[in-house]
Amino acid sequence: MDFETLGHTVQTLSKKVNGDVSLHIHTEEGEIGYGSETPLIAASLIKVPCVYAAVLKSQEGTFELDEETIVSAEQKIGGTGVLFHMPGEVRITNRQLLSLMITVSDNTATNVIIDRIGIPYIQKTMVSAGCDSSWIKRKIIHTDPNTQPLNNIMSARDFNRILMAINQGKNLTEENREFILSSLTGQQINHKLPYLFSDGLPPTVRVAHKTGDDIGMEHNGGMICLNGKTAYVTMMTVKLETNIEGQEYIRKVGKAVYNYLSGYI
Repeated sequence: MDFETLGHTVQTLSKKVNGDVSLHIHTEEGEIGYGSETPLIAASLIKVPCVYAAVLKSQEGTFELDEETIVSAEQKIGGTGVLFHMPGEVRITNRQLLSLMITVSDNTATNVIIDRIGIPYIQKTMVSAGCDSSWIKRKIIHTDPNTQPLNNIMSARDFNRILMAINQGKNLTEENREFILSSLTGQQINHKLPYLFSDGLPPTVRVAHKTGDDIGMEHNGGMICLNGKTAYVTMMTVKLETNIEGQEYIRKVGKAVYNYLSGYI
């Protein structure tokens, strides 16, 4: 599949979604967009800039990644993650909290980190990465997103910019760059972006990504590295009639990008 065919394929898929879509793909050959600058409810995609901001803050010497902290029972919230299901107080390092935010999308870990880093610092980090259509306004709240007065918002293009800043090591030490990438590569929620091409992948292929979802909402953004090429691909969908439609859309786009990088028809 060549770049022109990839563009036609994902545009066609995007137009068929019964809902609002923000899609952005960045490759060495160019960019493909469909509502790519449209800000939508970020859901758990917001956790990636939070992690990026925390690591940058650690490099400033005002946040210690390997410091142990205590997560109290009162701090735990439901939804995705494991900390909510661990009884009593949990002793854990900040680095482990960051890893849980990505690999299992832990909501409790996210709120603890946001409290430590501060919303203004996270917003500043996103702006510095070129995210001009994204805002973090609150912590993770496990309720219906459609009834909340404030929402964290992001566009597909902006999420790719965060991924590019991380992968290119913008203001990161190599050790910290690899820490974030290894968390994204260790993603445990794999039923969307890599689902249709993940079986039997050779070790030379790297898929680093983060999901997000809620009622009528399916997101996935990440980077696929194959044959010496990297594609950043983010899809955000809201106001879906069914969540499965959003999942299928993300899977098909992911497979199309993989075929493009592989040279498959």
